[in-house]
Amino acid sequence: MKVGAGDGRKVVAACGLTVLALFLLGHRIFGWESSASATIGRDASSILSSRPSPGKTKANKFDPIDLTLHFSRLALTEHEVYEGRGRDIFGFYGEGPRGKTATRPQPPAPLPPASPGPPPPAIGLKFFGIARISGWPRRACLSQEGDIFTAGAGDIVDRRYKLLRIGDFAVDVQDLLANDTHTLPLQR
Repeated sequence: MKVGAGDGRKVVAACGLTVLALFLLGHRIFGWESSASATIGRDASSILSSRPSPGKTKANKFDPIDLTLHFSRLALTEHEVYEGRGRDIFGFYGEGPRGKTATRPQPPAPLPPASPGPPPPAIGLKFFGIARISGWPRRACLSQEGDIFTAGAGDIVDRRYKLLRIGDFAVDVQDLLANDTHTLPLQR
């Protein structure tokens, strides 16, 4: 693109606008102080510089910047008793929104030990391997009386057994007719 004699004013105006845009961008990014914030900063520095030295503390006037621990002030409030509404402000349980007092839930009573009944009857399924294909969920290889099945977790095998979990060395199978759960170990 050629810049001719008539375009000189446009070039100067573009340069001026670019300088103005960079100034405003710098003001926005770097947050140069305005006169109000500079005044606040000066007031804060004057407060800090007028703070008494640690050896010379004022006895009667409270200084909000003084961070020393005053044992005499603590001793005045040491024996005060909190008399609120009777509610523990640090606990979760207490007076509810309608004035009802909530109680802590009691842990459930332990169940009596289950008597080991007869083990569930053995099923005819045998777990003999895992099929792993990249990008696909694991599938278990099962056999029953010469029939071979491959199934994933949640699948139903032979319209009777639901495969619950596939582990590395065992699978959990639920017998849907007898409503029993069996763990089949890996057979080699």
